[in-house]
Amino acid sequence: MCNLKLVGAVDTRDGQMYHVFQATRRKILDSDRGSFTDLKTGNKMLIGDAVDQRLVEIEYDMDASGKVMVLYHD
Repeated sequence: MCNLKLVGAVDTRDGQMYHVFQATRRKILDSDRGSFTDLKTGNKMLIGDAVDQRLVEIEYDMDASGKVMVLYHD
């Protein structure tokens, strides 16, 4: 089993990564709907799709040993 934690998201207007709380306040992330909003275009996508596009940063436990892998926005 893998535990996921949402860490932050990119504001596509300025390319800046914001902590999850800031990203939620800025209306980039909607945790109730599980969506990411591209504020430059207004397009919405599932958080999983935003992770694939490197617009959302997550961290997760790889295994029971506690090894953690973090995906960062470039």
